[in-house]
Amino acid sequence: MAGLRLSDKHGVNRGMSICFWCQESTSVILYGRLKRDAKAPMRVVMDYTPCDKCKAAMEKGIMIIEAVISEEPPYPGGRPLSPNVYPTGNWWVITVKAAINLISTVHPEVLKRVLEQKTFCVTPQDAKQLGLPKGERRTDADV
Repeated sequence: MAGLRLSDKHGVNRGMSICFWCQESTSVILYGRLKRDAKAPMRVVMDYTPCDKCKAAMEKGIMIIEAVISEEPPYPGGRPLSPNVYPTGNWWVITVKAAINLISTVHPEVLKRVLEQKTFCVTPQDAKQLGLPKGERRTDADV
């Protein structure tokens, strides 16, 4: 295994990995020397893997993820959850009963898939129409 190559200007050149879902720090990243001996970003989202706190909250029910549909990432370095679907960072967890009530007018296969996957995406417009609070990361919603 190769060792960490130190930066002439910044030493170990460390940063923090943060949880996409709550923006809390999850671990220290030691970048070492980067291209052109650049300073490492202080906070960076590495992927959509939730931290332990968010994971525990997400497991309490059905997760609603607010997402935009776009051919290009709406933010630098954005990766889609699925083709052309990018999470905004807003999310809520609702009870199974609330999910059934919310999706009861939709085709049964959609409801079946949501109950199996325990997650579904809504657009910002749908989130507003459903009355989901904007700009919040709620983990205790019983919508």
